[in-house]
Amino acid sequence: MFDVDGEELACRIAEAAIGIKRPSGMTARQALDDMRRATTSAGQPDMVPGFERAAQVAAEYIAQCAEKGRQPS
Repeated sequence: MFDVDGEELACRIAEAAIGIKRPSGMTARQALDDMRRATTSAGQPDMVPGFERAAQVAAEYIAQCAEKGRQPS
């Protein structure tokens, strides 16, 4: 079995969803925190919890597939 870094997965989902890459050398946690600050300071809803939930669901699916011995579709 393998471990999935939830923060890294959430960050990659966020990057794919909004089309912006984090700066080189920035950790996933730093990028998510920056995203949270930027959106809330601009009066926008905090999107980070949604990306974190999406990452949790994706990791659960990948783990289920791994347990069944198949690749995710």
